[in-house]
Amino acid sequence: LKKMEVKGKGVMQTYLLRCDNAALADPEDPAHGCDIAPDDLDDFFFLRSEDDLRVNESKGEGRKDYQDIQPVSRHEFRMHTKYLGLFFKSWNIERAYLDGQARQDKTAVYFGYAAFVLIMLSNVLFGYCFQQFEESVCSESYDVCVSEFGVLAVETGSGVSWESMQSASILNLSPLCAGLVFALPVMGVGSHFAIHRLVQEKWWASVCSLAVYILLMLFLCLNAFFWGKRPLDSKEWTLNVFFSVLVCSTLLTFFGGVACLGCLTWWLCCFLLVYTLGPITVQNDMAAGAEENVFAPIAAGSNFAASATALVMYGILLLIGAYLRDIASRRRFLQGVMSRRQQNQILQEKIKAETMTRIFLESILPPRVVEQMKRIKRSLGQPSCLSQRHFGVSILY
Repeated sequence: LKKMEVKGKGVMQTYLLRCDNAALADPEDPAHGCDIAPDDLDDFFFLRSEDDLRVNESKGEGRKDYQDIQPVSRHEFRMHTKYLGLFFKSWNIERAYLDGQARQDKTAVYFGYAAFVLIMLSNVLFGYCFQQFEESVCSESYDVCVSEFGVLAVETGSGVSWESMQSASILNLSPLCAGLVFALPVMGVGSHFAIHRLVQEKWWASVCSLAVYILLMLFLCLNAFFWGKRPLDSKEWTLNVFFSVLVCSTLLTFFGGVACLGCLTWWLCCFLLVYTLGPITVQNDMAAGAEENVFAPIAAGSNFAASATALVMYGILLLIGAYLRDIASRRRFLQGVMSRRQQNQILQEKIKAETMTRIFLESILPPRVVEQMKRIKRSLGQPSCLSQRHFGVSILY
């Protein structure tokens, strides 16, 4: 940056202009001046970038006055943040950032709850359609029914019930779990609306959304491990765990309206629950299967190990994406804060310069003439000559 002083009648203003490196090395050389049009001085933070000028030169377009807003540098960002950029050092700035993010993601949170309910309804619809398909096949051929769907499909018989639909669905929900997972999004929507309507600090909406998704993951995993678990000869409870975590984590990351720390908290709770209850369930099933000569728990243990490994990789990918998105949002927010701060400083300097100009003019001119000059400047947009005619004036020496 190069400082240039523009002096007028009683007014002195200082502008920071982006210049060439040669101009910084030799400020007195007029050959390396700051080639900026007068109109560019009206806005203080629209400055030309040397990177953009080099891009134009590489394309053969020559040097053009491309205007942009320079992003916050890494050094500047590290000065205002801590813990790998996940927190601002000032709590006031952190709270303002969280409030802004909560206001920005207000509609996305509603969409996330609606998407979760739609996925659960689609699961029930899939179970109903698949159960009808099972009945049509089993009514025509007993051997095909047993080979494709197992003896349980024959023993269940005809008729539509909640148990038959859930046994044929991807996610087997018990009545208790179904009531909870359908009630939680409704409660989340109500609390989200109340916080944005009644509470001044909107970042509480993000905390509420995180709590709802943690409870959803908790109830769905408990349903897969205990409440909605299928008979011992079935190994599909591992699919229930994988599907539950996959749905909740994806919706939380893209539509939860929480920061990277919230996503990290959710995944820590998820890993603690899955890697605690999963091995216990596998061990108990294998012990019971050994007594009854059932080999399905062995396959279930293998499937659980593969699903748990896949969840770790998927969680790492989502956390990396959430971290990069959070860092980019914080840099944009910090850039806006610094731009407003610079704008306020320039306004204060401008007010100070106008005050000094008025004091200077009032020291050499009558106050009535100064006020008349200000009115003429406001109406015409620029200072104008002012003359008055008087009769019978005497000059004393």
